[in-house]
Amino acid sequence: MNDAGTGYSFGLGSNWLVLLSTAVIYPAVLIVGLMGEWDVFALTVMLSIGVVVQVVVLAIGHIGLAMLTKKEPDDERMKQIQQWASRMSGIVLSVGVMLLVMLLIGRAMVQTVGGGDGGGGDVDLLPVYLLFGVFIVSELVRYGLLIFGSRA
Repeated sequence: MNDAGTGYSFGLGSNWLVLLSTAVIYPAVLIVGLMGEWDVFALTVMLSIGVVVQVVVLAIGHIGLAMLTKKEPDDERMKQIQQWASRMSGIVLSVGVMLLVMLLIGRAMVQTVGGGDGGGGDVDLLPVYLLFGVFIVSELVRYGLLIFGSRA
């Protein structure tokens, strides 16, 4: 580790790495999934590839950060920022999941009232895409607030 540091905190750099890799990789997986006629297996493979790519990017990025920055112990202010960011992320996730549940209930009611067969052989992946999107937004909120809070 570089004890001299660059004036740039390891924790802040780590938050930027996670934020940017999450903001690029997972929306790309989501967009590719929405653009094509993919089955569940293909989407699982794409997501797995995305996870592996993010792990590699984060490993290389954290090694670089460890060589270029100075690790600083977390103070009480940083712990409060982490708790605040986690709470806000949890709220975003909770609201998103509740909206998704309401959407699914509404769709089921419309299908029942409209005489939809409700069966069908195709798997409707829209709820999966929406839930995945909610998770992405939740994580982006968390890391964005960590970055914003540490700079304030």
